Amino acid sequence: MSLQPGTYNIINAKSGTALDLNDSEIDPIAGHPSHGGESQKWCLEQIFASQWTIRNVQSGGYLHVEGNEDGTSVTLSDVPFGWDIKPEQADPNEVRIYIPDTSTPINVDLADFGSTTSGTPVVIFKKWDGKNQIWRLQQVEI
Repeated sequence: MSLQPGTYNIINAKSGTALDLNDSEIDPIAGHPSHGGESQKWCLEQIFASQWTIRNVQSGGYLHVEGNEDGTSVTLSDVPFGWDIKPEQADPNEVRIYIPDTSTPINVDLADFGSTTSGTPVVIFKKWDGKNQIWRLQQVEI
């Protein structure tokens, strides 16, 4: 998969749930069943050779994280945050979304080992072989 700027649904490879806004202040980004709404649409914009911003269509906020400790919640910010988005070796249609420039690879993770429960928090975690750290990008219209 050759990543192109555009608008996407970001679907977890294990649970099949979509990256979505959540009503919780504690876990503002979560996995929810796909419904095609604006809260599940994300604009990917390339800012450097390998870095991308991920902006929510509904809120206009950027996918963001403060720190790099395992289990830290992924949030939204008004300030753009650059992510490394790399194809998964086993399936080039799947990607991992990494925090750039860390000594140990840290990526976006659907908590509880990729639970299908609506509202499961999206966090960061050190890379391991779990499918809950792998995402499918489905291009959509806005």
